[in-house]
Amino acid sequence: MPLFTGSKFGFGKDAAGGGSAGSPGFEATGGTEVLAPDNSYKYWVFTGPDTFVVTAGSETIDYLVIGGGGAGGYAPGAAGGGGGSGGWREGTKPVTAGTWTVTIGTFGTVPAPGYNNGGNGGESVLGSPTQPFIIVGSGGGGGGAGGNNAQPGGSGGGAAGYPGPHPGGSTIASPDGISPTAQGFAGGTGPNDGSSPYLGGGGGGAGEVGRGGLDPFSPIVQGGNGKAAFSGDTMLPPSYGTPGPTPGRWFAGGGGGGYYPGTGPTTIREGGAGGGGNGGNHPLASGTTAGATNTGSGGGGGCYSAGAAGGTGIVIVRCPWS
Repeated sequence: MPLFTGSKFGFGKDAAGGGSAGSPGFEATGGTEVLAPDNSYKYWVFTGPDTFVVTAGSETIDYLVIGGGGAGGYAPGAAGGGGGSGGWREGTKPVTAGTWTVTIGTFGTVPAPGYNNGGNGGESVLGSPTQPFIIVGSGGGGGGAGGNNAQPGGSGGGAAGYPGPHPGGSTIASPDGISPTAQGFAGGTGPNDGSSPYLGGGGGGAGEVGRGGLDPFSPIVQGGNGKAAFSGDTMLPPSYGTPGPTPGRWFAGGGGGGYYPGTGPTTIREGGAGGGGNGGNHPLASGTTAGATNTGSGGGGGCYSAGAAGGTGIVIVRCPWS
């Protein structure tokens, strides 16, 4: 996985010499460093393995740790479920001088041909061996296919569409033990009763469950929506996350479920806000898309095709600047 490192100047002053941190003398380096346009916050954004190093002073930081998204199930026949999003861990923590290792969760991989579940995403971690500060965002669950149950994860994978019915994958508690330990939502059910249409459930997102409803007039297998980082902070650069239904940059959407026969619009099998991939359809055997890179989103479920990969995770640290 590539390592991205931005400018490594200290946090006491910006590059032009103006502005000061919330606590005088606080300095830190790591990742890609971004100063908000209005000087309100400084961000350290990690999209690959790295370290966050506080070299001087103390401060209360905000953190966002999102695991890698799960992949959609492979369905050479009827629909497979969408992948779940990576676990969402957001909070605040006082820090002093020290080094924190950053691990970025890998994406859930495309399954082998056949009725196989999508791969689970990997853990993202922000942790220090010298201070009691370890935050873990679990990887998202892979989507189900065929007779297999969807996988649990930070958010659960969407259920297989045939044969059914199947439950969606459950969400698991974060192993870091920090309350609340909840990380996301369950995947949608595979409600098929043995007759067409065959619907794979949408993957769970960080903000809501995946959809798996069976309505004769409007079957919906969308992935669950993710959430906006830092309660809708609008200062994050647009190069991270995606737009969403409310202001801010969104992450960790669930992948859409596969749908047979795929005669309806893409919107019924689209991924959740925050980068979730779209589920596939039939007879076109197409339309499946991957979760967006570094959003921790799930990949779409296959239908007469392979499911798509999830999106890699991300870690963001934020601190008041002025």
